[in-house]
Amino acid sequence: MSKRCYQVILIALLVVVFISQIFGGAVIIDFKGIASRNQITIKFSTMSEVNCKEFVIERSLDKKTYDKIANLEASGNSNLKKDYEYIDRSVFRATDNTFYYRIKIVDKNGSESLYSETIAVTASVSGVRHTWGSIKAMFR
Repeated sequence: MSKRCYQVILIALLVVVFISQIFGGAVIIDFKGIASRNQITIKFSTMSEVNCKEFVIERSLDKKTYDKIANLEASGNSNLKKDYEYIDRSVFRATDNTFYYRIKIVDKNGSESLYSETIAVTASVSGVRHTWGSIKAMFR
């Protein structure tokens, strides 16, 4: 890359850090969901946290109505990369549903910052649970 390109990237990073310093909250740089056997693992990282109290993980089936499923305590103030993880074990009740997740950032003063992007994850339910659920449904 050229020297000019590095300068533009550096300026963009400084602007992001500066804005987060003014408004508080956190800068989420990575957000993903990984479906595995009967659970979905939510992972995200922050690059900057200012006056950050907690992260609220919310889930939806329709991208319209979200329910709070977890609160994760934030580091508070940090300019280092911080990694977070939450395992959603309640998805085993569903079969091949797509779940939508987002993160709400709550500052120490109680105000809420903007939401993160929304990610979509399709649950992977084991065949044993799926078959057992079908058999039980036949006898209801």
